[in-house]
Amino acid sequence: MPLKMIRSYLNRFIRKPAKTTPHIQPDGEYPVAVQLESTGVCNFRCTMCSTTYFPFNKTLEDAVFDKVLEATPHITALVPNVGGEPLLYGKFLPMLEKLKAVNPDLFIAFNTNASLFTEDICRAFVHLGVNEIIVSADGATAETYNAIRVGGDFDTMVRNAGMMFRVKGPAPLPLLAMLMVISRQNAHEMPQFVTLAAKLGVRKILINGVEPYTSEHAANACYSERPDPAVAALIDEAQREAQRNGMEFLAPSLEVTREKRYCPALSVCIVRADGEVYPCSPYSTGYQFYYHGELTRHLGPRSFGNLKERTLHDIWNSAAYREFRNAIREHKLHPECRHCLLAEGIICNVQIYPI
Repeated sequence: MPLKMIRSYLNRFIRKPAKTTPHIQPDGEYPVAVQLESTGVCNFRCTMCSTTYFPFNKTLEDAVFDKVLEATPHITALVPNVGGEPLLYGKFLPMLEKLKAVNPDLFIAFNTNASLFTEDICRAFVHLGVNEIIVSADGATAETYNAIRVGGDFDTMVRNAGMMFRVKGPAPLPLLAMLMVISRQNAHEMPQFVTLAAKLGVRKILINGVEPYTSEHAANACYSERPDPAVAALIDEAQREAQRNGMEFLAPSLEVTREKRYCPALSVCIVRADGEVYPCSPYSTGYQFYYHGELTRHLGPRSFGNLKERTLHDIWNSAAYREFRNAIREHKLHPECRHCLLAEGIICNVQIYPI
């Protein structure tokens, strides 16, 4: 799920304002964070993932990475994946090494299904000082995990996540996290999921809502204008289990208020493998999805430039891109924003700031 970890990263750099004061995100000459697509290819076909239904089988071009690397000293955080499995990118480890070489303080974190972990790869993550690794799991049992994460294997995920913890040893980094995208298919396993994660050495739990791409998943969504108290109780139980194990716990909103909140596009941009720069994942696509049970469509793609033609600095500071961000800052929502589950706090654990 694109941007699923941005909330967590930005929380480290942005102070939450008082409730009586609207949040004004400063507009610097560079984004705070860049989400860079290393590859759009994935070896799984997860039932809730956009990559399954709308594949984007491109791999990061060298010319695009060079432009990102040029901007890296000026940014705070980088997420080297969007929808695919980053370890399928053959240059993934050398890419991380180059990023850290030009900006040793760069916060790097990424999502992975952990299927390709080896001891050497895990040692490389420790050596490079990767800040955070988030293992997408979506189930606490083999039956649930294998049904949702088609092409994956529960036992392999458990073994490889445990391997990462064992290889890491006493090293402070990377911090290990696990992500569960909840639906009515797996929400009952949330407390058990936390218990499993604790046994694997995980220090953070991310619970995410689903953006439905099929009618089946529209019916499986856990959020609504009148959320199921049973699901809310499961989240509370999972949070208590996380607290007992000294783990950070982040969960989405279940109640849909249609109130638009903080937008990561004010401080984050997405760079796709082909070099196109977008303000957010929805604006990078035109695929259909279900919003409150009704079939609708994203209004992209709307790119503000391509890194093969211009620098990230030039694109971010272009008149069109600044006008786009200023409109959001002034509460003038773009059409895409009016059906944004991200802004409602339903998906991707977005920090709740008014926009």
